[in-house]
Amino acid sequence: MKPKVGGVDEEEQEGEEEQEGKEEQDGEEAPQFAEARQLAAAGQEKNALRKTRRAKHLLNALEVGDNATFKVPEFDRGPSDSRNLLVVVLQRDEDLYQVGCREGRITSRYMAAVMDPIN
Repeated sequence: MKPKVGGVDEEEQEGEEEQEGKEEQDGEEAPQFAEARQLAAAGQEKNALRKTRRAKHLLNALEVGDNATFKVPEFDRGPSDSRNLLVVVLQRDEDLYQVGCREGRITSRYMAAVMDPIN
């Protein structure tokens, strides 16, 4: 009987070391893991496409001349200022909108997500 090293037989320890060496030499994963990773990647792509389509559908595309309300950030308004500002879409460049209000044109461009169209 051989002495145990740290509670494990020397033969068991050598067998584990040999197996670890074989796995490193092969450099290949088990086919089940590769297939699972491919399925996971395909599922992630499918979900990303679905979320993108849904987000585009939920955002109301504004056209030039449409009226909308624009939520004014809390740090930009005073205690007696309104929370929303009525604006008109003056120009559209891809997904960014140039808007104006009765005080004049607003210099920044905004996305449709920060504005609610008025019907």
